[in-house]
Order: sequence, then C-alpha cells, then structure tokens
Amino acid sequence: MSQHTAETQENDKKYEVPTDVQRILETNYEIPTFSDDEAGDEADDLTLDVVQKPVIAARPESAQTVLSDTLVNNATIEDYLKNTLSQLNLVKTLNQFQSEYLEMSRNQSGQRKLQQMNQSNSQLLAENMQLKFQVDQLTLQNEKIVNAAVKAKEQFMKLRQQRDFHRTKHRQVVQEKQVLVNDLRRLREHCQLYQPLIMELNTRYDKLLRQKQLTDIARDKAQNELKKIQMNQPVAEQQEAPKQTTKPKAIQQIAPTSHFKNSYVNPFTGDCELLNQTIKYQISGATVKAHDAAISSIAFHRSLQVCTTASADGSFKVFTNFNAPSPNQLMVRGQPHSSYVTGAKFNTNNNFQSILASCAGDGTVKLFNISNQTEVCALKTLPSVQAWGLDWHCEGRVLAVANSDKSVRLYDLNMNQVLQEFDQGEDSQPQSFSSLRGATRAVTNVQFQPYGNLLQVSGADGITRVYDPRANTVISQIKLNNACKACFDLSGQYIAAGDLDGNLIMQDMRTSKALFKLQVDTGINCLSFGNKQNGLLIGTKKGMFCSVDGTLKQILRTESFQCESCDYNTVSGGFAVGTSDGQMVFLI
Repeated sequence: MSQHTAETQENDKKYEVPTDVQRILETNYEIPTFSDDEAGDEADDLTLDVVQKPVIAARPESAQTVLSDTLVNNATIEDYLKNTLSQLNLVKTLNQFQSEYLEMSRNQSGQRKLQQMNQSNSQLLAENMQLKFQVDQLTLQNEKIVNAAVKAKEQFMKLRQQRDFHRTKHRQVVQEKQVLVNDLRRLREHCQLYQPLIMELNTRYDKLLRQKQLTDIARDKAQNELKKIQMNQPVAEQQEAPKQTTKPKAIQQIAPTSHFKNSYVNPFTGDCELLNQTIKYQISGATVKAHDAAISSIAFHRSLQVCTTASADGSFKVFTNFNAPSPNQLMVRGQPHSSYVTGAKFNTNNNFQSILASCAGDGTVKLFNISNQTEVCALKTLPSVQAWGLDWHCEGRVLAVANSDKSVRLYDLNMNQVLQEFDQGEDSQPQSFSSLRGATRAVTNVQFQPYGNLLQVSGADGITRVYDPRANTVISQIKLNNACKACFDLSGQYIAAGDLDGNLIMQDMRTSKALFKLQVDTGINCLSFGNKQNGLLIGTKKGMFCSVDGTLKQILRTESFQCESCDYNTVSGGFAVGTSDGQMVFLI
C-alpha cells in the first residue's frame, strides 16, 4: 500500500492537470431540486444536461453556441483518458475503465449516456473557445496599452529633459538678471553722487541765462531811448553836420538785438461772430492716400494754398490744398532723414515762405528750400536725442524743437545769413541760444502763441507748461493724467490740452483758470483750433469730435484708423486730419 502511495505521488509530480480541465473540475454546478411527485419516472432521466440548464440560461447569448456532434470525437476523449491512466501507471483503473466503457458502448442506455456526454462536451468546448477568444482580445488590448505606456514613458522622458533644460536656462537668466540689477543699483548710486553737481550747474545755467535775457532787454531799451533822442534833435544841428565826400557804402540789414519783440498785431483778435453750437462738419470726398505709414504731422502754409505732411515712412511731402484750383497735387517729396519724420512746418515769414523745417527720430533738424528742392542747412543737435516736434515763431526767425531729453531748444535762424552761407558753399550748423527745461519726461509737442511770444510745451509727463522764453520762466500749467497734447487758439487767448485718457481742459490764458472740462471715451491724439465760429477739433483713437463752447459733438466714428495729426487752414478755412493708415481726410 505504501509502495502504491509513493508511486502515485511520484506520478502526480510528473503530470500536471491542464488548466482547462482544472477549471472544469473546479466549476460548481447548481443541481435543481425536484419534488416527490416529479421524482417518479423522471428520476432516471436526470443527466448532466439537466444540471447545466440554469448555468446555460444565465450565460449571454454569445456564449450559448453549441457545436455539432460531428465536431466532438469520443475516440479522442477515450484515448486521452487511456493515455492519462497509462502515464500514471494505473493499470487496474485502466483495465476497469476499458471493460466498463466497452460494456456501456454496447448497451442502448450506455449509448444514450455517451450522446448526452457528447452534448455536454460540445457546450464546454464552445465555452472554452469563447473564453479563448476573450483571452486573445484582452491580450491585444494589453499589447496596445503596453505600447501606449511605452510611448507615454518616452514622451515623459523627453518632457523631463526639456524641463531640466529650461530650468537650467531659467537659472542662468535669473543669475544674469541679478547681475544686471546689481549693476543698475551701483550705477544709480554712482549717478546720485553727481546729482548735486548737476543741479548746481543747472541752477547756474538758468541764472546766467536769465541775466543774459535781462541784459538783452536792458540793451534794447537803451537803444530805443537813444533812437528817440536822435530823432528829437533840432533840424539845425542836423544841417550843420559835415557832408560826406566819399560814396556811402551799400545799406546792410542790421540783425535785431532781441529774439522777440514786445508786441505783435494778431489779425484774429478782432470782433468775431458768436459761437454757433448747431454747426455741422462734413467730410470732403477728396481723401488722399499720402503715405504708406502714419502721418505724424500735417501743417498748412500761412499764405499759400499748399500743405505739408510728415510720416513714419521717413519722408515729407508737399501737396496743394483740397480747395485749390488743382487740388491734392503732389509738388515736392523729400526723404532726407535716416529715421521716421516727426514734424514738418513752413516758415511763417512771407519773405522766406519757401523754407521748410523738418525733424526726425534720429534727432536731426534740417531746413529745405522747396522752390528749388535743396537742403539749406542742418541744425546742430545732440547725439542720440530724438526730436519729436517743432514750430516757428510768428516772425519766422526763432525755431523751437521738442526733444526726448526733456528739453525744448530755441534756434535763432537769420535766414538772410543762412541763405548767404548756403550760396557761398559754407557748411553752417546754427546752434541753439536757449533751452527750456522743467519737464520730467520726453517733450512731444511744442507751439508758439499765434502772433505772440509765449510757448506751450507738453509731453509724456502729462503736464502742459506755458513758457515765456524771454525770461525762461513758466507762467502757467495744466496738469492731466497721461501723455498730452495742447494747442493755442488763433487769438492766443485760450489754450486746450488733452491726454491719452480722454481728458480735455480749456483754459483762459489771461486768468489762468479753466473754462470747462470734458471727457472723451477714447484717447486724444491731436488738437486744432479753427476760428471762433468753428471751435476746436479733437482727433482721437476712434474718430473725430468737435467742441463748441464746452459742448462735445461726434463727427466721425471709426475703428479702421486713428487720427494722428490735424491742422486748420487759415487761408480758405477747413481742417485736414492725418490718419494712422497714411490718409489725409478733409473737413469743411
């Protein structure tokens, strides 16, 4: 007995039951219960098929596939069992199985049981095939998931490498930033050491400049008194003067001793009509495509039917007016600067009405003679200082230039001498005789009072200052919130200032009090006064407005362009507006 047990254990170690057979053997089938009445003749018909009905009913339809009997071979099962018993050396069991199987195959009841067993085997094989198909599907899904996981891992590795690279670069940038911050701090500390010296030099410069202006004024008064004394001398004394025996020299023009006179006659200060609040502006159909870039400046000639434009494309042009006999004709085009042109205006002196001054972002200021299209001279400027605007005095001799170094430089241009030097081939560079300071940021707009000596200066610091250049002093200020532009009216009695936040203030120069304040829904880029009847034109980022006696009216609303510059035609009336897309729009 012990020998048989050892033999059985050794055979168990050599043979392992297949997984499919093990799963079938471990399956618990539910055996249906029958009542005593039904347990009569039907007790002999209780087969495996009856036992598996609840299990088959609980399976899905796809699992109820039954193979045909032809697919099941009893000999295969018989051979499998015989081979298994033979391998396990169960000789007695094998002989007993062969005898019983042969006896059962000869009886009808045995054949019926074999058929039932074939049916149950076909169902088990169908279930086995379905499970194998599911295993194959799961294997494919598993392979896809594994491939996706591998790709995700590779992507993760790439992202981690990129993260490490950018992290290293970020650390380098932070270190460089810290070095720059330290250098900037040291530079500021170094500049603060020179700040008292610079303030002292500015104070001494302003003091000397005031003394010079006062000396010029006193000298002018003395010369005027001397002329009066000479004119009041008796006639007899004049007759007793010795006669000249030699031929007198040619009369030469004597340069004035002062840059500004005490008073001028303004033709626009006479009686004007009452303000008309019902006036309506109309846009003329004569819209001109003047430049390829924004028009930074537009200005009419005081006595001729021409206007000039300056643009960010680096050129200035001269056109005939829209209401001239030959309207909107291009007369002159110049591109003398190496950067964008910020301003261009005609000389206000009728004797030199063909002289045009222009300034640019490269800091250069040049004079041109548009009659023969030649460059007359270039003014002496500081390097790396941008020029943002210019304006002529009413006499046409003094030129004011707004600069990015927070100053306004005044140039004394004796055009007779300048043209004479140009004709002789001399390269002259006139220097500024005065600088107006006080702005805390770049100065972008400058304008002389019409037929007056005052000068308005406005810029990025949001403050409009009115200077008296004869004494280099500020006589009035208008404070706004953002970078601003300002302009005088034609009479010189009022000044309007507007900023990029849409704030507009009108102030009386005689009382230095604000007449009214308005709020526009968009930033103000340019301002221009017409005559008193037409009021004030306001160019903004989203259209044009007009203000008459404190009443704001909208002329044009647009999103396609911005109003960059505007000017009023004092010869024939009407406004011209330069836009950000290089067009000139006329209002009549």
